[in-house]
Amino acid sequence: TILSALGRDDLAQVRAELRQAAVLLGSKRFVVEVAHPLCVRVGELWSDGKLELRHEHIMSECLSAQLRVLMSAYEDRPGAPRVLLATLPGERHGLGLEMVEVYLAVSQVTPVFLGVDTPADQVVRAARSHEVDAVGLLVTQASDLEATGRLVRWMIGELPRRVCIWVGGAGGAALASSDEAVRVLGDWSQVDDAISALPRRA
Repeated sequence: TILSALGRDDLAQVRAELRQAAVLLGSKRFVVEVAHPLCVRVGELWSDGKLELRHEHIMSECLSAQLRVLMSAYEDRPGAPRVLLATLPGERHGLGLEMVEVYLAVSQVTPVFLGVDTPADQVVRAARSHEVDAVGLLVTQASDLEATGRLVRWMIGELPRRVCIWVGGAGGAALASSDEAVRVLGDWSQVDDAISALPRRA
């Protein structure tokens, strides 16, 4: 399996198995059934002392490389809704964003990938410049949730009212808001619901 190959430091086998899974399952199922569960499991094994930090870093890089290959097959679609993807200052975990990027592209949505550790004002400016329909923010448990909450509230007032803020990741539930502009996404089915609510452009 991929995890046993990782534990043996067999990088070639890890990459080969990821490639094979992507080909067999297709992009969306690869994200949902392989990439996401692998990230969760590797994090658990590292916490339990059964894998080292280097293993977690290697798996992240291998998955990121495979996701970039999958993403290269997609082009912007005229008329497709657009979603900006970023993390706020201090949040440097970006693999979840890359998974969502591929998932959106497969789902007929054009992702605009801004990346990690991005100042809130730059997220707002990019959202306006690219005329996006939603801003997707990844929030892990490593995030400063109090600071992130303040920034999200500030962004609500700065973004065009039609732009929804999607909040996902392990820390996302802590940012649940009564404001209809904020949508907390806890699993892939909720991502599907959010996608279906996006406006379709002419």
